Amino acid sequence: MKGETDYLNMQKNFYEAPIPPEVIVGNYAWHEEYPYETFLLFKNGDIRKPIFDTFKDKVALDFGCGSGRMVKRMNLLFKQVDGCDISSRLLKEAERYCNGSGGYSSKFYLTGGNDLGDAPKNFYDFIYCTISMHHIASYTIRKKILASMFEALKVGGKITLQMAYNPRAPFTSELPESVLVNGMQIRFFFPQRGADYFSDDFDANSTNGIYDVLIGKKDLASIKKDLSEQFSNVAIWFSNVSNYLNDLNGKTHQQMWATDWIYLHGEKSSS
Repeated sequence: MKGETDYLNMQKNFYEAPIPPEVIVGNYAWHEEYPYETFLLFKNGDIRKPIFDTFKDKVALDFGCGSGRMVKRMNLLFKQVDGCDISSRLLKEAERYCNGSGGYSSKFYLTGGNDLGDAPKNFYDFIYCTISMHHIASYTIRKKILASMFEALKVGGKITLQMAYNPRAPFTSELPESVLVNGMQIRFFFPQRGADYFSDDFDANSTNGIYDVLIGKKDLASIKKDLSEQFSNVAIWFSNVSNYLNDLNGKTHQQMWATDWIYLHGEKSSS
């Protein structure tokens, strides 16, 4: 049986490997077109409902920032956006990508995979993540990350964390064709490959789309209750993946993947 340290080492080794940032993100151009800002910063993606009255005086932190794709985008809206990631290699890419132009001075912090590294405490107005948290197939690790996020937020600070959702998860996938055997029609089903929200799949031997977390409709009440143990004003909303931008350069999301991005939102109301 493997434990938390084994899992964290696997993730670190995966992201430290010399893989181009565009490949790690996967469908990079598609993600660049997706309006993450709308769903991170506006409740239900409704521009009438911003999570702050203004963003220009706020300081934000991107968890799992990778090579800085969303740091650079969010810097257009916030006073300052910093980033943290498990990979020192990707953080070097982020520093070059984000601070090379535009006059920005983002700071980047190396994490242990279950924390925010040396990111300052009681400092940030907003912490967010995109296409990163659902790659962590351990509830225990994500719980530690949430605790670190709480510490890094100012009182009144907020989080919005994007993960993957399919209302049928966990579910089985049926092959499109059945087989006739001894006069009987046989249908074939395969279990979902991935982690339940509340499980610790420390034995997973890969990450980043190979073995992820997929939230289902059955999980929503439990997740909201779990987040409410630490954060106040917890809310959950969605953006449609399968229809909003259905085409991924000629490819589509596999059947067992997300129908929606799900956004988990909360506020730090006390220290």
